[in-house]
Amino acid sequence: TEDGHLDGVLATAYDFNGKADALDVVCEKVGCSPDETVFVGDHFNDEMIMLKASKAIAYPPQDDIAQNASQVSIAEDNLMLIVPHVLVE
Repeated sequence: TEDGHLDGVLATAYDFNGKADALDVVCEKVGCSPDETVFVGDHFNDEMIMLKASKAIAYPPQDDIAQNASQVSIAEDNLMLIVPHVLVE
């Protein structure tokens, strides 16, 4: 609005279940497969992409759906706690 407040939401093709499709698009552009990806999300709307990515990190999980769809769950709000799960030798 003119006063700077949001008055609605416009969904994109990559909302909710479309996030998994977005992963395919990104993989195609960079030349990798979903088996080589990590996704960080926090809510039920991330479930499909969490199930598709090789590693899913719930950071910090906002519901049981994100918690159950991820392999790693980080409750503390500290981004540095993600690093050991992404950087591998």
